[in-house]
Amino acid sequence: MKTTIFLSLFMVFTLGKANAQILEIGNKWIFDTKDYFISGPYSEKFDSIEVVADTLINGQVYFQLFASQVSPCGLFREVEYLREEDDKIYRLNEDGMSENLMIDFTNQPSYNMTFASGFTQSEIQTTVINDSTGTEILPSGDRIDLTYQRIINNSSYDDGAVYKLSKEIGYLGQGMLFPDIGTGLCDPYIFVNLRCQISGNDTIRLTDLDCYEPSKRSSTKDFGKEKLGVYPNPTYGPIMIKNGYELVSIHNLTGTKMSFSSSSKALNISSFPKGMYFLTVKSENAGRIYVNKIFKL
Repeated sequence: MKTTIFLSLFMVFTLGKANAQILEIGNKWIFDTKDYFISGPYSEKFDSIEVVADTLINGQVYFQLFASQVSPCGLFREVEYLREEDDKIYRLNEDGMSENLMIDFTNQPSYNMTFASGFTQSEIQTTVINDSTGTEILPSGDRIDLTYQRIINNSSYDDGAVYKLSKEIGYLGQGMLFPDIGTGLCDPYIFVNLRCQISGNDTIRLTDLDCYEPSKRSSTKDFGKEKLGVYPNPTYGPIMIKNGYELVSIHNLTGTKMSFSSSSKALNISSFPKGMYFLTVKSENAGRIYVNKIFKL
Protein backbone atom coordinates (compact mmCIF):
# COMPACT_ATOMS: atom_id res chain seq x y z
CA MET A 1 0.00 0.00 0.00
CA LYS A 2 2.91 2.28 0.66
CA THR A 3 4.99 3.57 -2.28
CA THR A 4 8.31 5.34 -1.85
CA ILE A 5 8.77 8.53 -3.89
CA PHE A 6 11.94 10.64 -4.08
CA LEU A 7 11.21 14.29 -4.87
CA SER A 8 13.07 17.55 -4.97
CA LEU A 9 11.88 20.39 -2.75
CA PHE A 10 10.31 22.06 -5.79
CA MET A 11 8.40 18.90 -6.64
CA VAL A 12 7.23 18.60 -3.03
CA PHE A 13 5.65 22.03 -3.23
CA THR A 14 4.05 21.31 -6.58
CA LEU A 15 2.62 17.99 -5.46
CA GLY A 16 1.19 19.48 -2.31
CA LYS A 17 -0.70 22.19 -4.17
CA ALA A 18 -1.80 20.08 -7.13
CA ASN A 19 -3.19 16.96 -5.46
CA ALA A 20 -4.25 18.10 -2.01
CA GLN A 21 -7.89 18.93 -1.35
CA ILE A 22 -8.52 18.55 2.35
CA LEU A 23 -4.78 18.59 3.01
CA GLU A 24 -3.71 21.99 1.80
CA ILE A 25 -1.58 24.49 3.71
CA GLY A 26 -3.84 27.06 5.34
CA ASN A 27 -6.90 24.83 5.66
CA LYS A 28 -8.27 25.14 9.17
CA TRP A 29 -11.01 23.51 11.22
CA ILE A 30 -12.33 25.46 14.23
CA PHE A 31 -14.34 23.63 16.88
CA ASP A 32 -16.69 25.95 18.73
CA THR A 33 -17.64 23.78 21.72
CA LYS A 34 -20.72 24.77 23.72
CA ASP A 35 -21.38 22.78 26.89
CA TYR A 36 -24.89 23.40 28.23
CA PHE A 37 -25.45 23.26 31.96
CA ILE A 38 -28.60 22.19 33.80
CA SER A 39 -29.57 25.83 34.05
CA GLY A 40 -27.97 29.12 33.21
CA PRO A 41 -25.46 29.92 30.49
CA TYR A 42 -23.22 27.41 28.77
CA SER A 43 -19.46 27.33 28.69
CA GLU A 44 -17.77 27.85 25.35
CA LYS A 45 -14.25 27.26 24.10
CA PHE A 46 -12.51 27.13 20.76
CA ASP A 47 -10.15 24.42 19.55
CA SER A 48 -8.59 24.37 16.11
CA ILE A 49 -6.63 22.11 13.83
CA GLU A 50 -4.70 23.69 10.96
CA VAL A 51 -2.59 22.43 8.07
CA VAL A 52 0.59 24.45 8.66
CA ALA A 53 3.29 22.93 6.42
CA ASP A 54 4.32 20.09 4.14
CA THR A 55 7.45 18.03 4.58
CA LEU A 56 9.28 15.04 3.11
CA ILE A 57 9.31 11.92 5.32
CA ASN A 58 10.61 8.58 4.08
CA GLY A 59 10.40 9.89 0.53
CA GLN A 60 6.70 10.75 0.91
CA VAL A 61 5.05 14.16 1.08
CA TYR A 62 3.20 14.61 4.38
CA PHE A 63 1.21 17.60 5.56
CA GLN A 64 1.72 18.74 9.14
CA LEU A 65 -1.47 19.36 11.11
CA PHE A 66 -1.15 21.38 14.30
CA ALA A 67 -3.75 21.28 17.08
CA SER A 68 -4.35 24.26 19.37
CA GLN A 69 -3.89 21.89 22.32
CA VAL A 70 -2.87 18.29 22.80
CA SER A 71 -5.86 16.06 22.09
CA PRO A 72 -8.57 18.75 21.89
CA CYS A 73 -10.89 15.75 21.69
CA GLY A 74 -10.34 12.12 20.87
CA LEU A 75 -6.75 10.93 20.39
CA PHE A 76 -5.36 13.74 18.25
CA ARG A 77 -1.71 14.42 19.01
CA GLU A 78 -0.56 18.04 19.03
CA VAL A 79 1.14 17.45 15.69
CA GLU A 80 -0.10 14.90 13.15
CA TYR A 81 1.35 14.03 9.75
CA LEU A 82 -1.11 13.06 7.02
CA ARG A 83 -0.69 12.51 3.30
CA GLU A 84 -3.19 12.46 0.47
CA GLU A 85 -2.72 10.25 -2.59
CA ASP A 86 -5.13 8.86 -5.21
CA ASP A 87 -8.25 9.93 -3.28
CA LYS A 88 -6.93 8.38 -0.08
CA ILE A 89 -5.62 9.91 3.16
CA TYR A 90 -2.97 8.18 5.28
CA ARG A 91 -1.78 8.92 8.82
CA LEU A 92 1.88 8.57 9.85
CA ASN A 93 2.26 6.45 12.98
CA GLU A 94 4.29 7.49 16.01
CA ASP A 95 7.19 5.29 14.93
CA GLY A 96 7.76 7.70 12.02
CA MET A 97 7.95 4.81 9.55
CA SER A 98 4.59 3.07 9.10
CA GLU A 99 1.22 4.58 8.25
CA ASN A 100 -2.46 3.68 8.39
CA LEU A 101 -5.19 4.28 5.85
CA MET A 102 -7.65 6.81 7.28
CA ILE A 103 -10.06 7.73 4.49
CA ASP A 104 -10.70 6.21 1.06
CA PHE A 105 -12.77 8.52 -1.12
CA THR A 106 -13.07 5.97 -3.93
CA ASN A 107 -16.36 4.17 -4.40
CA GLN A 108 -15.23 0.65 -3.57
CA PRO A 109 -17.84 -1.28 -1.54
CA SER A 110 -15.71 -1.60 1.62
CA TYR A 111 -12.20 -1.26 3.03
CA ASN A 112 -10.34 -1.83 6.30
CA MET A 113 -9.27 1.06 8.49
CA THR A 114 -7.46 1.51 11.80
CA PHE A 115 -9.79 3.36 14.14
CA ALA A 116 -8.81 5.01 17.42
CA SER A 117 -11.68 4.41 19.81
CA GLY A 118 -12.50 7.29 22.11
CA PHE A 119 -13.98 4.89 24.67
CA THR A 120 -11.18 2.33 24.88
CA GLN A 121 -8.37 4.80 24.07
CA SER A 122 -6.82 2.19 21.77
CA GLU A 123 -6.52 1.58 18.05
CA ILE A 124 -8.63 -1.21 16.58
CA GLN A 125 -9.20 -2.63 13.10
CA THR A 126 -12.57 -1.73 11.63
CA THR A 127 -14.41 -2.16 8.36
CA VAL A 128 -15.80 0.79 6.44
CA ILE A 129 -18.81 0.04 4.24
CA ASN A 130 -19.79 2.53 1.54
CA ASP A 131 -23.57 2.18 1.34
CA SER A 132 -24.29 4.74 -1.36
CA THR A 133 -23.49 8.16 -2.79
CA GLY A 134 -25.77 11.12 -3.20
CA THR A 135 -26.22 14.85 -3.42
CA GLU A 136 -27.80 16.96 -0.71
CA ILE A 137 -29.03 20.53 -0.84
CA LEU A 138 -27.65 22.71 1.95
CA PRO A 139 -29.71 25.43 3.68
CA SER A 140 -27.90 27.94 1.46
CA GLY A 141 -29.29 26.23 -1.64
CA ASP A 142 -25.86 24.87 -2.64
CA ARG A 143 -25.42 21.21 -3.48
CA ILE A 144 -22.78 18.95 -1.96
CA ASP A 145 -21.75 15.45 -3.07
CA LEU A 146 -21.61 12.90 -0.25
CA THR A 147 -20.73 9.29 0.37
CA TYR A 148 -22.90 7.54 2.96
CA GLN A 149 -20.88 4.98 4.90
CA ARG A 150 -20.84 2.92 8.08
CA ILE A 151 -17.83 2.20 10.33
CA ILE A 152 -18.32 -1.31 11.72
CA ASN A 153 -16.74 -2.79 14.89
CA ASN A 154 -15.52 0.58 16.15
CA SER A 155 -16.16 -0.27 19.83
CA SER A 156 -18.35 2.79 20.11
CA TYR A 157 -21.96 3.43 21.04
CA ASP A 158 -22.71 4.36 17.42
CA ASP A 159 -21.28 1.20 15.83
CA GLY A 160 -22.88 0.91 12.41
CA ALA A 161 -24.25 4.46 12.36
CA VAL A 162 -24.32 6.17 8.97
CA TYR A 163 -21.71 8.89 8.37
CA LYS A 164 -21.64 11.48 5.62
CA LEU A 165 -18.28 11.95 3.91
CA SER A 166 -17.38 14.92 1.70
CA LYS A 167 -14.21 15.12 -0.38
CA GLU A 168 -14.00 18.84 0.32
CA ILE A 169 -14.41 18.85 4.11
CA GLY A 170 -14.09 15.35 5.56
CA TYR A 171 -16.76 13.76 7.71
CA LEU A 172 -19.87 15.88 8.18
CA GLY A 173 -21.14 15.12 11.64
CA GLN A 174 -20.81 16.16 15.23
CA GLY A 175 -17.42 15.13 16.49
CA MET A 176 -16.11 13.78 13.18
CA LEU A 177 -13.45 15.00 10.79
CA PHE A 178 -10.84 12.28 10.42
CA PRO A 179 -12.01 8.91 11.80
CA ASP A 180 -8.58 7.62 12.86
CA ILE A 181 -8.15 10.43 15.38
CA GLY A 182 -10.51 9.33 18.11
CA THR A 183 -14.21 8.78 17.59
CA GLY A 184 -13.92 12.37 16.50
CA LEU A 185 -11.94 15.49 17.10
CA CYS A 186 -14.58 16.71 19.52
CA ASP A 187 -16.77 15.01 22.08
CA PRO A 188 -20.04 14.10 20.32
CA TYR A 189 -21.87 14.42 23.64
CA ILE A 190 -21.00 18.10 23.83
CA PHE A 191 -22.69 19.92 21.01
CA VAL A 192 -20.11 21.36 18.67
CA ASN A 193 -20.30 23.81 15.81
CA LEU A 194 -17.61 22.98 13.24
CA ARG A 195 -16.35 25.93 11.23
CA CYS A 196 -14.01 25.36 8.32
CA GLN A 197 -11.80 27.47 6.13
CA ILE A 198 -11.14 25.14 3.21
CA SER A 199 -9.07 26.21 0.20
CA GLY A 200 -10.41 29.74 0.32
CA ASN A 201 -13.95 28.59 -0.48
CA ASP A 202 -16.88 30.84 0.26
CA THR A 203 -19.33 29.91 2.99
CA ILE A 204 -20.40 26.26 2.97
CA ARG A 205 -23.61 25.93 4.98
CA LEU A 206 -24.50 22.66 6.64
CA THR A 207 -27.45 21.74 8.84
CA ASP A 208 -25.56 20.93 12.04
CA LEU A 209 -22.15 22.26 11.12
CA ASP A 210 -21.04 25.54 9.68
CA CYS A 211 -17.97 25.87 7.48
CA TYR A 212 -17.39 29.46 6.57
CA GLU A 213 -14.96 32.20 5.74
CA PRO A 214 -13.69 33.87 8.96
CA SER A 215 -15.06 37.23 7.81
CA LYS A 216 -18.62 35.89 7.78
CA ARG A 217 -20.81 35.25 10.79
CA SER A 218 -22.10 31.79 11.58
CA SER A 219 -25.79 31.07 11.16
CA THR A 220 -25.71 27.62 12.69
CA LYS A 221 -28.82 26.75 14.68
CA ASP A 222 -28.61 27.12 18.43
CA PHE A 223 -28.49 23.56 19.74
CA GLY A 224 -29.44 24.77 23.20
CA LYS A 225 -33.04 25.38 22.19
CA GLU A 226 -33.52 22.12 20.32
CA LYS A 227 -31.63 19.49 22.24
CA LEU A 228 -33.47 19.73 25.55
CA GLY A 229 -36.26 17.30 24.69
CA VAL A 230 -36.37 15.60 28.11
CA TYR A 231 -37.43 16.80 31.58
CA PRO A 232 -37.04 17.08 34.54
CA ASN A 233 -33.27 17.23 34.53
CA PRO A 234 -31.75 16.45 37.01
CA THR A 235 -34.12 13.73 38.18
CA TYR A 236 -34.57 11.07 40.87
CA GLY A 237 -36.01 8.60 38.40
CA PRO A 238 -38.88 9.40 36.04
CA ILE A 239 -38.18 11.44 32.91
CA MET A 240 -40.66 12.67 30.34
CA ILE A 241 -39.74 12.90 26.67
CA LYS A 242 -41.41 15.79 24.92
CA ASN A 243 -43.78 15.18 22.03
CA GLY A 244 -41.98 14.98 18.72
CA TYR A 245 -38.99 13.07 20.13
CA GLU A 246 -38.31 9.33 20.20
CA LEU A 247 -35.94 7.64 22.65
CA VAL A 248 -32.98 5.87 21.01
CA SER A 249 -30.57 4.83 23.78
CA ILE A 250 -28.91 5.71 27.11
CA HIS A 251 -25.17 5.38 27.90
CA ASN A 252 -23.14 6.02 31.03
CA LEU A 253 -19.84 7.91 31.19
CA THR A 254 -17.83 4.84 30.18
CA GLY A 255 -19.92 4.31 27.05
CA THR A 256 -21.85 1.30 28.40
CA LYS A 257 -25.38 1.02 27.03
CA MET A 258 -27.90 1.04 29.86
CA SER A 259 -31.07 -1.03 30.18
CA PHE A 260 -34.22 0.90 31.06
CA SER A 261 -37.99 0.66 31.17
CA SER A 262 -40.31 3.07 29.44
CA SER A 263 -43.95 3.51 28.61
CA SER A 264 -45.29 6.00 26.10
CA LYS A 265 -43.21 9.16 26.67
CA ALA A 266 -42.19 8.27 30.24
CA LEU A 267 -38.76 6.86 31.08
CA ASN A 268 -37.86 5.34 34.45
CA ILE A 269 -34.17 5.39 35.46
CA SER A 270 -34.73 5.15 39.22
CA SER A 271 -32.55 2.01 39.36
CA PHE A 272 -29.55 3.82 37.83
CA PRO A 273 -26.64 4.77 40.12
CA LYS A 274 -26.25 8.49 40.77
CA GLY A 275 -24.31 10.35 38.12
CA MET A 276 -24.41 11.71 34.59
CA TYR A 277 -25.78 9.82 31.60
CA PHE A 278 -26.17 10.50 27.90
CA LEU A 279 -29.65 10.08 26.50
CA THR A 280 -30.00 9.94 22.72
CA VAL A 281 -33.32 11.02 21.23
CA LYS A 282 -34.47 11.38 17.65
CA SER A 283 -36.73 14.03 16.23
CA GLU A 284 -39.75 12.17 14.85
CA ASN A 285 -40.40 14.72 12.12
CA ALA A 286 -36.91 15.65 10.91
CA GLY A 287 -35.17 12.43 11.92
CA ARG A 288 -32.31 14.36 13.52
CA ILE A 289 -30.36 12.85 16.43
CA TYR A 290 -29.77 14.78 19.67
CA VAL A 291 -27.70 13.68 22.67
CA ASN A 292 -28.78 15.04 26.04
CA LYS A 293 -26.86 15.04 29.30
CA ILE A 294 -29.12 13.87 32.12
CA PHE A 295 -28.26 13.81 35.81
CA LYS A 296 -29.56 11.05 38.10
CA LEU A 297 -29.81 12.27 41.72
